[in-house]
Amino acid sequence: MELFVVAMKDREINRRQESASMKNKIELRNRLEKQASVRSKLIPGVVVLALSLGTMLIVSTGCGPKAGQQKPPPPSVTVAPVERKQIVEWDEFTGRIEPVESVEVRPRVSGYIQEVRFQSGQLVKKGEVLFVIDPRWHQATFDQQPC
Repeated sequence: MELFVVAMKDREINRRQESASMKNKIELRNRLEKQASVRSKLIPGVVVLALSLGTMLIVSTGCGPKAGQQKPPPPSVTVAPVERKQIVEWDEFTGRIEPVESVEVRPRVSGYIQEVRFQSGQLVKKGEVLFVIDPRWHQATFDQQPC
């Protein structure tokens, strides 16, 4: 029985301590909220005051003529006579050019080129012979095949 009474007293003491700590936490939270409220009301007022003082300082320094301040002399410039002559207008551009159409020249067979039958830049027609390939390699292969 005594043990039960002691346990009950311990529980009661723990509850009171928890209750007291909860009250302390609530009081602390209330104080912090009040401080934050005061700060949130105080900061805009300080900002407005600082802006007002800054504006007044700027306006007061720019008013009225200042004694002893002289105008600077006019700048010196160089003058050249007017000349009339013809000019060539040109521009320089950086870029890449691609043709609208392109042609690939490929051989149908392999071998050494024996003769070139066109000049660079010359117009050629479809089916025209452009290169002559050495026929000896192909003739030798043809001769080796049985008939």
